[in-house]
Amino acid sequence: MNKVARYILLVITMSVFLFLTLWFIGLLWFVRYISRMPPWPFLLLFFAVVISLMVLMLWAVVMGKEHGAARVQPLLRIVNYLALALVLSPLFIVVGFFIVRLFIPAPEVYIRGAFIPFFGAPSLTAYILVHIGLMTFTAVTYAKVKIDKKRVEIVTTKIFETHAHYDHRQYNDDREAVLAKLADSEVGAVINIGCDMEASRASVALAERFDHFYATVGVHPHDAKTLTEPLLAELAALAQHKKVVAVGEIGLDFNRNFSPPEVQRKWFGRQLDMAAEAGLPVVIHSRDADEEVFSILEASPHRRGVIHAFPGDVALAQRYAALGFYLGIGGILTYDKTGRLRAVVKEMPLECLLLETDCPFLTPVPHRGKRNESKYLTYIVATIAMIKEVSEEEVRAQTWANACTLFGIDR
Repeated sequence: MNKVARYILLVITMSVFLFLTLWFIGLLWFVRYISRMPPWPFLLLFFAVVISLMVLMLWAVVMGKEHGAARVQPLLRIVNYLALALVLSPLFIVVGFFIVRLFIPAPEVYIRGAFIPFFGAPSLTAYILVHIGLMTFTAVTYAKVKIDKKRVEIVTTKIFETHAHYDHRQYNDDREAVLAKLADSEVGAVINIGCDMEASRASVALAERFDHFYATVGVHPHDAKTLTEPLLAELAALAQHKKVVAVGEIGLDFNRNFSPPEVQRKWFGRQLDMAAEAGLPVVIHSRDADEEVFSILEASPHRRGVIHAFPGDVALAQRYAALGFYLGIGGILTYDKTGRLRAVVKEMPLECLLLETDCPFLTPVPHRGKRNESKYLTYIVATIAMIKEVSEEEVRAQTWANACTLFGIDR
């Protein structure tokens, strides 16, 4: 949604709230006349509700602009519920009238006095007809919104998850249930990533079981010390499987050095050669090794792949794009404190981006702290769309096309 559309939506929403003011005041005045209480408590209640909604809306706009749409979705949900309560207030008025009529004789006298200042019509019949009309309008509008949502879901592009680890032990207790739900979600394709020999074999097995799953094979720099020539030969054989679409996750990680740097460099180079021989792109892991990883890839004749969980700035992103590499964008974007990744997403064209979760890790806001799943990609899509001021459909469609192009998938 662009800026103009957002401002128009904000103006329309504010106008609806002002229109609902009359109906809500009418409800409060009705209760006031029935209870014979002074008017000021009801007016205070009314203004408290309306002002609270306004503040929540403005806060949501500010927070959304600063931290991303995903973070404010729970807040917007609360605003929606409160607004819906205001919209349905005419129903409460009519039901309240008939309930009161059971206990108070001739309440029309009070209603006439209550609503003459607002509607200029002393007729109770006219008043009820007006409210029935408003309720009908509300019901039709609400139904239309629901129908439009369903129509949008039918034509909306699915999301391509390019980096998941569903073989991980965190899914051992409910893997089948998670994968069953995933098949019916907004995620249309998943690449399960090999990060050691066991994970590579498991990824291929998942790809064989599910039509919408694909696999990569490779050994992560953390486990580079476990690689041997026979195991590399096994990886090369796995890479020939028809559902293996890349070699990875491979690269350098000097943050913890679980494998010695020289060992990481050796097997990174060997796996790059293996990918070139198999004609497959690579999934690159780079942590605290940006310049060295870039130099190795720049010197390699095999320049096709994605930089997983892209860690750099705009300048590095542009250099990788010039080499022919895509940038993997995941949950970090929704809680990017430095603003560096948001700047990358803002400056780089959609044609350079891929969507990924790295599940079960790097869970996006608002589910941060929980186990990650591919269904949370919707929050990443929403954040990218907000930063780039494009529609979520455009983000889905372009990143889907990017994934199919890089990994040679025809879906």
